[in-house]
Amino acid sequence: MAVARGRELPIGLEVIDQRISLSRAALEYEGQPTFALASFPNRATQIPSLFEGRDAPVVRLLENPPRRRGVGFNPGRGGDISEIIRGEFRRVRQPRYRILDLWRDGALILVRPGDGFHLCWGMHSDGETGWRINNLALAESTLLFSDLALRVYEFAEPRPDEINFQLSIRDMTLGNRPCSLSDAPVSDIYEFGERRSAPGNGHAVTVTIPTENALPAELLTDCWRSCMRGLDLIKIQCRMLT
Repeated sequence: MAVARGRELPIGLEVIDQRISLSRAALEYEGQPTFALASFPNRATQIPSLFEGRDAPVVRLLENPPRRRGVGFNPGRGGDISEIIRGEFRRVRQPRYRILDLWRDGALILVRPGDGFHLCWGMHSDGETGWRINNLALAESTLLFSDLALRVYEFAEPRPDEINFQLSIRDMTLGNRPCSLSDAPVSDIYEFGERRSAPGNGHAVTVTIPTENALPAELLTDCWRSCMRGLDLIKIQCRMLT
């Protein structure tokens, strides 16, 4: 695996896939449903203050990521202690709940359970329905991760002019049925709306956005457009978040 320090080329999708697998192993969810969000610069860069003390602004940001409400689908609880792994990246770790990794070369990766403990929370999925994605869990997770990523790159040197953003699911089949997503508004997803299924057990979509004047909601919208094409999911209505 490529070492973050001294990178001369942009981070490739293969490297991101390998790193997501590492995060997934740390989550203790290998072979189980997982949901991953990743961002990485389009050019060689680094986060020079990443391995400074916990008072460094970028470390405080990683340990206290953005939140919209006290209890929600947040990328972190706030106040967690990160650890340096092999001199390559910092990790905030809650086994079987969340893994948040920031690499020195600017790759940011969040891995969460894809089952009822996060992505399909409260949706009463079973072998007959397959994993039923909770729209709010998907939307809020994506929005807050987007916000975190844009803030992280303020500490990058040089600052990237574009970032790649990836949403992926793995092992999301239950009872031989692929996961599905409703087109209903958040308030009605439990009972109403038409559900469309993903084309298979796992998939990833990647979008690229400029960092200048970027807003998390714009990144979220671009990601959803790509999800509709890449995962064959129809339009999601989460006006309360965007």
